[in-house]
Amino acid sequence: VDTLRESLARLDAFLTELPGTLGFEPVRLVLGGFSQGGTVSLAYALSRPGAVAAALNFSGFLAATVDLDESGAAPPDTPIFWGHGVGDPAIPIGLAEKGRSRLRRAGAKLVDRDYRIGHWIAEEEVADAVAMVENGV
Repeated sequence: VDTLRESLARLDAFLTELPGTLGFEPVRLVLGGFSQGGTVSLAYALSRPGAVAAALNFSGFLAATVDLDESGAAPPDTPIFWGHGVGDPAIPIGLAEKGRSRLRRAGAKLVDRDYRIGHWIAEEEVADAVAMVENGV
């Protein structure tokens, strides 16, 4: 829990400094990552509504500490892509299914895809994530 909070705080600081580093204000920021990076990206997008245009989670999981209103009252409005390998030994597909179910109950804009891979990212997975971002879910 503490390491996730620290990661989210560091990501806040990085994204705050990003426009100055780039020399311009990004029009649309998509945040994503693999494994732990996907978990952090997902937690960031869900805990800071409107901070990013979309979140990409490649073989990560939904941290139990992420607060979701699963009554459907205020669904998360950030589009989420969640790709996962059915043979992932590091983060089993069952954990992905559990997190996806929580997101669906909360009314999230979720695009989820499973791939016949282990704990890595497939080319078709990247193509599916790009398509979701380009089409706005």
